[in-house]
Amino acid sequence: MKISFDFDGTLTDPKIREVAISLLDKHEVFILTSRFSDTMEDVFGLAGRMGLKRENIFCTNLKDKGDWLVENDLQFDIHFDDDYFQVDSINNKTRTLAVLVDLTLHPNNIEITEGGLIIPKS
Repeated sequence: MKISFDFDGTLTDPKIREVAISLLDKHEVFILTSRFSDTMEDVFGLAGRMGLKRENIFCTNLKDKGDWLVENDLQFDIHFDDDYFQVDSINNKTRTLAVLVDLTLHPNNIEITEGGLIIPKS
């Protein structure tokens, strides 16, 4: 499978990064970030330490990821992102399944009300 991860707010989380590394042996792993091309040094550095190929890293220069994927005729099987609007765009404009990574729902960041609602800790 071709599996991509957003960088900022997604792959920068150690737990998400651990998942990505665990996929490297059996899947093609990519980074798809909205960053500008001249701000990619730390992305390349982390990707190199993870063992990702540089040719598997794409930046959209702040372009909508769904539009960018269509324009570049690129598809992934799954894309993980922390930005709802990018997830929605990818899901509506491509055949890639985009999944929202909501790290705010980590057990340390939420509380459950008496009525069973899950809310962010204040």
